[in-house]
Amino acid sequence: IIFCDGLVYDESQTNQDPLVLSSSDASFEVTIDTPFVQPTKSGSDTQSSQLTSVHCLTPLYGVKEPHWVIEYIEHHLAVGVSHLHVYNFNLFSEPLQSTFEEYQKQGVITYHDWSSKGSGRYTPGPYEHAKWAASTDCLLRTRGQYDFALFSDIDEVWLGDVSQNAAGNVQPGLAACKKAYDDSNFVKIGCGIHSSTISSVYTKLPPDEQQAAEKMLLLERYSRSEAQPNCPGNCACHQYGPDPNGGQKKVCLSMDRKYHHGRQKFIMNTRDLAIEPMPLFTHALSRDSDEMDRIMAILAETTLHVRHYQGHWLLLRGKLEELEEKEAPIPDIILKTVRANIENSQQLGTIYNEKPSKGVEWIVPIDRTPVLIPSSPKSSLSNKEKLLEESDDLASRILKGEASLPSDMPEVKFRPGKLSLSSSEAFSHCYADLEVYRKHFHSGDMSIVAVSEKHKMIYLLVPKSGSSTSRYMMKEKFGAVERAKNFAGFGGPEYENFTVFSFVRDPLSRFFASYDEAYARSAPWAQKNRQHPVPYLFEGFETYQDYEDVFCPPESRSNRKICKDRVSYENGTLAARLERYVMETDGKSPFDVHLKLVRQFVLVKLCKTMEILIFFNNGSTQTAGPNAVSCQHRLPCSS
Repeated sequence: IIFCDGLVYDESQTNQDPLVLSSSDASFEVTIDTPFVQPTKSGSDTQSSQLTSVHCLTPLYGVKEPHWVIEYIEHHLAVGVSHLHVYNFNLFSEPLQSTFEEYQKQGVITYHDWSSKGSGRYTPGPYEHAKWAASTDCLLRTRGQYDFALFSDIDEVWLGDVSQNAAGNVQPGLAACKKAYDDSNFVKIGCGIHSSTISSVYTKLPPDEQQAAEKMLLLERYSRSEAQPNCPGNCACHQYGPDPNGGQKKVCLSMDRKYHHGRQKFIMNTRDLAIEPMPLFTHALSRDSDEMDRIMAILAETTLHVRHYQGHWLLLRGKLEELEEKEAPIPDIILKTVRANIENSQQLGTIYNEKPSKGVEWIVPIDRTPVLIPSSPKSSLSNKEKLLEESDDLASRILKGEASLPSDMPEVKFRPGKLSLSSSEAFSHCYADLEVYRKHFHSGDMSIVAVSEKHKMIYLLVPKSGSSTSRYMMKEKFGAVERAKNFAGFGGPEYENFTVFSFVRDPLSRFFASYDEAYARSAPWAQKNRQHPVPYLFEGFETYQDYEDVFCPPESRSNRKICKDRVSYENGTLAARLERYVMETDGKSPFDVHLKLVRQFVLVKLCKTMEILIFFNNGSTQTAGPNAVSCQHRLPCSS
């Protein structure tokens, strides 16, 4: 292997002359016909706040049908992976070759023939030797192009944070690994990632359930994982002992889940060209665990983890029958994105739907009765907490249509944030009294939206919730056109398979921003012939200069130009007027459109809410809303 340390891959330079490396005595030479060029800047100079990643998919073998491969690629694009390098050992059936060709046309994968013949017998088999070579090859090809490289097999699926309202994007995990690199003075060049066994792939379904499952995505069908890391399958146990919870069997009291002990996978910093390349291993950067402790960090599973659709080590040890499982579904937004992208591609849709999938091909399911346990243990809850949790659960099931309000209960209360519904599902049950809040609503159901026909996206505008940025992004990056239209018919054929999304904002933060905007728009100097409905807000202010003199007093400035660029010197006058307004107003008659409630989602005439697929929190730095939408629709995440 020749390490070209000062070069990076640049796809835009494909027409350049081949790079020829010759020995000093001219006895041999190597020609590289791919476009490697001198880097223009180091990785630390990147200006984007969003980190990019490439998935190095180690040699593919043993799969004949295209379903899993298509879902696998779509899933990783949906969770924010920028690009995939696919190393193919023996997946040469016509449907699979057509699949790879289509994704190459879309520009989302780079394909490598890693077969024995294609490699000149360098890779006679698909396993460890071929894996290490493929991972190292991918590292060399992607250095300087992306911030991180992710390394795993075709039966291992990457997923980010899946806690409540989290979209499963890999971005928080990449950010955590970059922080570990920065905080360690650039020593921690990679991060170990825990894996969990998706054991439900082994469960043989009865005929009726199998028929229903064939209509689901494979990623959707298998949604249960091992409840605890199984030793010695997914950990190395250093000490067994009595179960602290009183169980009859001994349990592992001290375990090590690092590297090969825990079947970990890893990601590596590929942005910084000062990091020397190295031959890579399967479960860490190398086999040397002591050295890995020095140069690798271990990320929490809640930040980034791998779902392993395998478990032969459990099967061989006879542990599948008694294995405890928990529900671990992939977030619905990811599944919907995967399904939509398959359906929206004529070529991929034809390949995928040619015949139904029976399941993952490398697993033969068996008759087994796994023990399903709650995802969160409740044994430690107090009686009061149990009652509250039961009430939350009942409210959730009622809203989902799975239960009815008991006849002996006049109402069901739930705690904020405790409903087991997505933001969009919960929103569909919101209620507003139109008699009380009539002045907040339009007489009709017209809304300002930005529609991207190309990317099948609709953005619904909400003032003071990132709307200016979002409108710009939709127009410039997605080619959207704004329309004021009655979108009551989102479910109609015209907008079938469109992603409808919007941004919301913390109500208190939005109110302050809205008040600020409303105050400036309705001021006497902005609307000279209008009697303001709340006159005390502008008492003593005839001109903008009068107003400016309050937050930028004459004695505190050398000239008026500095007023707009420095902190306020306001003496409490403006704050007191805001407080009076808050105390005295009943909220029913806003004096400016920006003070109206978020009523854009309510269809007044139909007395229902709009069918919005995704809500992004405008104030959340981890959600990265525009970036998440970009990644899910084949645009560069850094856009």
